[in-house]
Amino acid sequence: MAQSGLADVIFTPMIYEPAKLFLPTNGEEQTDYGYMFTILRHPVERAVHMFYYLKDATWDPLYNDKLKQMTIKEYARSSYVESNWLTRMLSNQPGGELTEEHVRLAKEVLRRKFLVGNFQDMKFSMKRFEKRFGWYAADEETEACEEAIIADKMSKYNDVPMISENSETWELLVDRNKYDMDVYDFASMLFMNQKSKNN
Repeated sequence: MAQSGLADVIFTPMIYEPAKLFLPTNGEEQTDYGYMFTILRHPVERAVHMFYYLKDATWDPLYNDKLKQMTIKEYARSSYVESNWLTRMLSNQPGGELTEEHVRLAKEVLRRKFLVGNFQDMKFSMKRFEKRFGWYAADEETEACEEAIIADKMSKYNDVPMISENSETWELLVDRNKYDMDVYDFASMLFMNQKSKNN
């Protein structure tokens, strides 16, 4: 697929499986390399959004009708709550116990392999990706269209009740995602560092 030139971008929440698409075959020399980019969201905000999404997303394999009757606080206390998804994805540890070694690996993968965007700074993140991949809007009309699409998508992502920082529910979600909190803090620093270098 990578060598065919049929696709410029692959969108996936998984990072290890698609890497095989960029491996040389039949003794060929490696000519096409994948470059990863991501937009990360605060783990608590992500967990809250996922809860409200999965309450209604009957089309999603992760849909669970038991969530329909739950409050966000009940979800945060339940076994259904998402737990350190980011760390698990980056360290290739989908199940089982996590350790500080998984956190170290997740940070290293982010540092070495990703151009990092931040959900709270979506406009700059998108401009950074455009610069890196040459996805410039052809004219003012195209750029206005792009901005309208981003604004529409952002309004949908933000159209869920958020919880107060330092509330009991917030603290429960922080506790369930303590490794992700560490990785996210690192990613935020990485974002600012890359931003200062205008990468």
